[in-house]
Amino acid sequence: MRSSITGVVVSLVLAAGLGGCGSDEAEPVKPEAAVPAAKTPVATAPKPATAPMDQAKKAAPGVPNLEDVARELVNPDPEVRIDALSGLDVDEPGDIKLLRRALMEDGESEVRVEAADLLSYSDSPRALSALKEALADPEPNVVVAAIEALEYAGDENIIPDLRPLLSHRDAEVRERAQEAIEYLE
Repeated sequence: MRSSITGVVVSLVLAAGLGGCGSDEAEPVKPEAAVPAAKTPVATAPKPATAPMDQAKKAAPGVPNLEDVARELVNPDPEVRIDALSGLDVDEPGDIKLLRRALMEDGESEVRVEAADLLSYSDSPRALSALKEALADPEPNVVVAAIEALEYAGDENIIPDLRPLLSHRDAEVRERAQEAIEYLE
């Protein structure tokens, strides 16, 4: 594809007299000579086999694909895992699945907090379900992140899930649950 476009461009440049060998002045060219015959090939992009975003994820440098992210999510360094999460698209089911897994299973609370924060931007029922499950996390900072994410979703149907947290052992969890309930009522 690229070579055919290059060939057309070179042909047009030469036909226009801009490809002169050592001459500073191009000779005038008759208009009919500047454009090759009516059957000049027109470069068209092939129709993508998949959605444009899928192609961008696969082809664009610096944009990780799911396999790369999945590999990074088992890296022993929590910062690498957090960076991997930030490259996920919260509107893609496969990415939501990875975020959910990180929220439910990662051994570091900082990674789980990041997953909860990212899931707050999703409208997916799977994301909301994962955030509700995270309300039972043993780490208060993860529970607070889940409360904040659910509050951000703005769905008053989660109030019954927040009420038990009003008697949580951690004061910050109790406070954030109360604030979220008041906001959503």
